[in-house]
Amino acid sequence: MSITIDGVFSGFDTTALIEAILTGSRQRIILREGQVSDNQITSDRLSEMSGLLSSLSSRIETLQGTSGGIESQAFTTSFAEGFGFTAEAGDGAVLGTYDIDIASLATAQIESSNETYAERSTTGVMGQGTIAIDIGGTVTDVTIDSTNDSLTGFADAINAVSGVSAYVLDTGDATNPYQLIVQAERTGASNAFTIDTSGLSGGSVPTFSNVQAGADAALTVNGIAVTSDSNTIQAVPGLTINATQAGLGNSVVTVGFDSAAFKQQVEDLLSDYNEIITFYDANTAFDTDANTQGPLNGESVARNIVDRIGTLISGNYTSVLGSFSLLAQIGVQTQQDGTLLLDSPTFDAAVENNFDDVVEVLTSADGPLSALKAQIDDVYINSDGLLDSRRDTLQDEIVRLQEDIEREEERIESRTDTLRAQFTRLEESLAELQSSGNSLSALLSTAPSGGAGI
Repeated sequence: MSITIDGVFSGFDTTALIEAILTGSRQRIILREGQVSDNQITSDRLSEMSGLLSSLSSRIETLQGTSGGIESQAFTTSFAEGFGFTAEAGDGAVLGTYDIDIASLATAQIESSNETYAERSTTGVMGQGTIAIDIGGTVTDVTIDSTNDSLTGFADAINAVSGVSAYVLDTGDATNPYQLIVQAERTGASNAFTIDTSGLSGGSVPTFSNVQAGADAALTVNGIAVTSDSNTIQAVPGLTINATQAGLGNSVVTVGFDSAAFKQQVEDLLSDYNEIITFYDANTAFDTDANTQGPLNGESVARNIVDRIGTLISGNYTSVLGSFSLLAQIGVQTQQDGTLLLDSPTFDAAVENNFDDVVEVLTSADGPLSALKAQIDDVYINSDGLLDSRRDTLQDEIVRLQEDIEREEERIESRTDTLRAQFTRLEESLAELQSSGNSLSALLSTAPSGGAGI
């Protein structure tokens, strides 16, 4: 165990002297620790900015979506329940009222084998050869051989044909409980099928009876007869009728326009955009009193992103069809601080007079929002984007600084040990000198007086 002698003989504050000597090195560590902290804060702020950009991209995707997008939000549907259908208006809907009466539902054809079986997995039961399945005039041949001539194998082979499905039904009969069922995968008369088993021989060759015919849905819309091969009926542009039960009488569907919901989607998008601008401004502000600046001050990547999205959102997109090529023409105004504001009178008038053109400038693949989303997704927030690349650079710098700190701390520790050893040797030397001096003084004090030499 080493013993530290701290100024016992010299009177020096050895520890203070060592700290003073190493002040420069410790200041370098403090400086690098500050740089690590600043870089990490900047990296975190860039991550937050990436998240805000991602949210804006998602908002654009939602607004432009064909399901639940801005056009869907523009319409309302009202109808009385209990008449065997529901209704929903969406893209391209026509305002008005529609008297709906469901006469019959669309059904899928179902066939059952006339034969029943005691076993379902035993091979050698079914005849071998070829089954011909005709679906809407398209014939598919199915081969039955020794690998699939059980009842379940037979069903699996039919299942492989697109447009029909088959399974083995357990009827619960004590002797022959198993029966083969084949059904169309889709409703409607056009999806009806026939099964020709005449190409089988050598075992059971099933024949089939119709359980349910494939039929189209039948209904009237404002007294006009309509048929559909599906119970999801889109006879009226933009209006989807989902038929669930027939014969319950007629009910009127009213398609209206929800201007408030339409405008809210646009305002929500502007709010997401403004959040990015506000975030950037807050993180680049300079506090003159404290003489401090935000962590994104001087970050060229962040600055370029803000400038670029401002250019894209306010640009003139002449390739957009319709009467609007600028968002400003529908009331989207750029404020002095870079945020966006929706001028309600301009927007409301544009929607009332040119609704389709408003939708076009907001949703067109050649429009400002699509260009903005593409820039965000392809350039800013993807795994190789500008923000990730800049964060990677900052993290690399953080690692380098931390390595410098570790090396500097090792140098300080080594230098401290060296200085401590030097001061200790100094104290030991002073102790030896003092001891020698004391011995000499003692010797002189005992020497005889009177001039006799030693």
